[in-house]
Amino acid sequence: MIEVLPSLNSLSSNPLRRLDTLGVTDFLDTLDISIDPFECAHRIWDQLDREHQELVSFLMLGGEIDLDSEVAKRRLLKGTVETIASLGLLSEHNGNASLSGLSLIRYHGIWLFADAPSPSPLLYFGSDSIGLARRLSPSPGKNALDLCSGPGIQALILAKSGMHVTAIDINPIASEICQLNALVNGISEDLTILTGSLYNALNNIESACSYELITVNPPLLPIPEDVPYPFVGDGGPDGLIITSKVIRGAGDKLTDSGYLSAIGMIGLGTNNQSAFERIDRVENVGVRVTL
Repeated sequence: MIEVLPSLNSLSSNPLRRLDTLGVTDFLDTLDISIDPFECAHRIWDQLDREHQELVSFLMLGGEIDLDSEVAKRRLLKGTVETIASLGLLSEHNGNASLSGLSLIRYHGIWLFADAPSPSPLLYFGSDSIGLARRLSPSPGKNALDLCSGPGIQALILAKSGMHVTAIDINPIASEICQLNALVNGISEDLTILTGSLYNALNNIESACSYELITVNPPLLPIPEDVPYPFVGDGGPDGLIITSKVIRGAGDKLTDSGYLSAIGMIGLGTNNQSAFERIDRVENVGVRVTL
């Protein structure tokens, strides 16, 4: 669980620069984060020395470092812990340090803070997030809208590519972490972050515009109304509540040449056809959807 978030006003212009000189940046850039982080760690674990094992556990898996251990005093880990502490994100309990319930990863030159792996995350980031990121085709200078933005991987990539991006999430903690990610990547100027429910959040900004691209990685798990379930992932009884709202509203927000890029999974079972049929019915609003 996320424990503390830093004061964003106090962050330096390049707070993770030291990780470059330590070699942490280059190391993380070699890892395949398109899979589950535990599976990623499992694949490389036996090839790592003790210091890099501790580094992977600390940054990616929500693990703790014994600050009194010999390995924690080595240059790589010591410098990494000091860098995280300088951000205000280090949590210490009984001599052990952790990343405040967060993880830190790299994807295509983007630093990304997100929830550490957990059965009940506060914000979602998974392999499908990377799947959508791989399919982005930015149009520099044009406007993009990232819905259900979570920690902001889509919005960050689009903004770094030169688009003017608005990122929206209903969870204020997700919005705050997205802002943190924008700051540590130095790309806040072309990124507006809003908290609210899908397109309704746009009512809070003064000037409306049309978008060349709308991206969304919506919650898609079918959860019956009377079944308690964590906030993240709940797509309603058929799993398509949020997806349908996004598709239905996209036509009014896109430019004539604009398009919606969404990703998700529909489980195999007897209700698949009805799910596809529902998507087809929503298409009547004039938005082309490819399944």
